[in-house]
Amino acid sequence: MPVWFLAAVLLLPLLGVGFLNDDFVGIADLGPRGWALVVQELHPKDFEFLRPLGFLVFRSELSLFGARAWLFHASQLALFLLAAGLAGALASRLAGPRAAAWVAALALLYPGRIEVVAWTAAIFDLLALLLTSAALLLATSRGWDRRPARALWLAAICFLAPLAKESAYTIPIALLAWEALGVLSPATPFMRLIRCGSGLAGAALAFGYRILALGGIGGYAGTSIAAAVSRAKSLPEMVARTVFVPVNPTYGMASRLLAGLCIAAVGAALGGLFFREGRRAVRPVTAGLVLAVCGLLPAMPYLNPIDLVWSHSRFVTITGMGVALATGIALAAAPPRWTKFVGVFLLSVWAATTVLNELPWLGAGRCRDAILAGVELATRGPGVHSVWVAGDIDEYRGARLLGGDLAEAVKLEMPNRSIHVDSEFLQRWQQRPVGPPKAGPGETLHVFEFDPSPPRLVAIGTWPPSGRVPSAPR
Repeated sequence: MPVWFLAAVLLLPLLGVGFLNDDFVGIADLGPRGWALVVQELHPKDFEFLRPLGFLVFRSELSLFGARAWLFHASQLALFLLAAGLAGALASRLAGPRAAAWVAALALLYPGRIEVVAWTAAIFDLLALLLTSAALLLATSRGWDRRPARALWLAAICFLAPLAKESAYTIPIALLAWEALGVLSPATPFMRLIRCGSGLAGAALAFGYRILALGGIGGYAGTSIAAAVSRAKSLPEMVARTVFVPVNPTYGMASRLLAGLCIAAVGAALGGLFFREGRRAVRPVTAGLVLAVCGLLPAMPYLNPIDLVWSHSRFVTITGMGVALATGIALAAAPPRWTKFVGVFLLSVWAATTVLNELPWLGAGRCRDAILAGVELATRGPGVHSVWVAGDIDEYRGARLLGGDLAEAVKLEMPNRSIHVDSEFLQRWQQRPVGPPKAGPGETLHVFEFDPSPPRLVAIGTWPPSGRVPSAPR
């Protein structure tokens, strides 16, 4: 049984984490509006994102699974297993079959990518990872001179991938970098030009379609090339954190201990290059590290080096594959005894860190259940209810919780009740006056504060409660 399949056991607890944050928005939008919204996403009305392929897959899952969250998570875990297998196949192309098993296992256990299994809305990131892997596998396949039609397939993948998520614009950048490194399959100069050109052409068509559909580049408010350039100075720190310290830092001594062990384990794995046998792997290891850097570039306007690999770990979905390639190939190129000892050490450390990084998501699930249970209990009476929740409901130790999507969560869980929902978080986010609303005619008002330790919804009589200073907006 492949070691990467055994490693998936550590991710099984995430099957029960349930829906969180944007999951509720997706279900609320795609449920009533159905396939019409998918068609609308071909030319969206807002000026943010163009992800019709991602919405198509999300809607297909909703049709198949309904609102059964564990089936969504199971399908994403299966896709994540497939992505790990593709990473192993890519390693075999770059450095030989000995590297495949190590890279596949490390790609699955890389602890900075918990979000793509725990959060259903991260299906967009997972699709981008799969299509990026497919494009790189195609580019590294042999026989390009005999099969020029592959250029059309590569162009098609590079066109479709950004329509899953913009992070897939990594592909043409990585293709050019890998061509410069000489790790793509051998071909004539003309065919090498065609290969890179087809990747660029596909991505350029996707970008042109984006400009036409959105009327501009799109993105969140403030997104710009200038913002991306201004954050470029933090890129070395981001790369260092993603490679060496993919640890959620909110667990005190346990986090610090695992951070130190991660640094030691990854350093020892890359140290395999210093053996005489390992020198031949310098180029493919460099290709992996280059992919790790390239994977960060499309999301540069949004990246924060401090919480990149724990609070926004979906941004390192492709970067994680680069880290796994680099470490796994370096391991496999070292002498067998070194490979075995350091490989087991790295797998063990990353496995422990994966478990630690899962805990906030499991905790976020418990917080969500406590909030919704409190609302459900309070609104059992007849008539219209108004619910207002104080406290931080946006995240739990970096894991996405409910934030501004509490109303959608209540609607999904209590569809037959008339409940108006607002929260301190949403009021601050939208820069509205903070405080409970006034009850309307015939309306019952419920004012709560969320306490995460232990998770519970506490009824409060005044706002702000005695001794509490309202938190500042994030």
